[in-house]
Amino acid sequence: MKFSNLQSTIWNLPSKTGCPLARTTQLGGFELLALLGRGGQGAVYLGRPWDARLVQRRVVARWLRGRWRRGELNAVDAARWRLAAIKVAHPDATAALHDEHSHLMGPHATHPHLACLYRRRYPHALRDIGLGTVAGQPCLYLALAYEAGLPLNQWLAHQPRPSDATWALRLGLQLASALSHLHARGLVHHDVRPANLIVRRTVQGQPDVVLLDLGAVESLDRPRRHGVYGVAHCLPPERRGPQPGPVTPYVDIYALGRLLQLLTAGRPLRPSLAKLINATAQPGAVATMALLHEYLYTEVRMS
Repeated sequence: MKFSNLQSTIWNLPSKTGCPLARTTQLGGFELLALLGRGGQGAVYLGRPWDARLVQRRVVARWLRGRWRRGELNAVDAARWRLAAIKVAHPDATAALHDEHSHLMGPHATHPHLACLYRRRYPHALRDIGLGTVAGQPCLYLALAYEAGLPLNQWLAHQPRPSDATWALRLGLQLASALSHLHARGLVHHDVRPANLIVRRTVQGQPDVVLLDLGAVESLDRPRRHGVYGVAHCLPPERRGPQPGPVTPYVDIYALGRLLQLLTAGRPLRPSLAKLINATAQPGAVATMALLHEYLYTEVRMS
């Protein structure tokens, strides 16, 4: 599928945030232009500062939507039109949005491969987080600076994977730098996965990655007392199961390793190894040893 067709597919996805949004909607001081993506905690929209001049607003909005659908929006457009990525929280996920805002407000958030608050990029702009209403329903939203690019999971699904491992290593080093930046400040991202990585293209054509979504971040000093955030298959075995172990930076390192395997091998873990990893989170040494024997036997046959 071409990039332009992929953008059109995302555009037509309906919103499930509990906050109905029309094709052109004002939320706070922003005009929402397009649906960038959605997840369990809400949806993310492309936005720009609201322009009271009706005719000019419609012309610019139509032009920006067209460039976005064709995959032509770039960093120059984002700076010129002060584009934003507006995260609208699901009614049940407002706490995560507040957590993300507090993490992004700290000095640790200043890093070239981490998401940026809208006000950090445009110091005299609108609030970073606010409560607006659409169709009479309240919507809690967070304003981030828009990063021109495509989520890594969509990029991998519709583009041939580069055969040169240098591409994956460059991406991995950038992500490792961002994670190291968080870890040095006592924070664990806890949700490192392709959907939370935006791939940008540099002038030289090399990949440049930005890590998004700090809503699941865990503080090593003040960990959450209830619940484990993140996607199960991206979490290490000690964080799964009925009694998850304490959060450590190894959570992110494990996810980084899985990501590198996907980028280099082009596929996730083999089923037998995945079963073995999952089993280590459950009691029962006999069952684990049986799975280990099965995995080693499979490896010998395939080698």
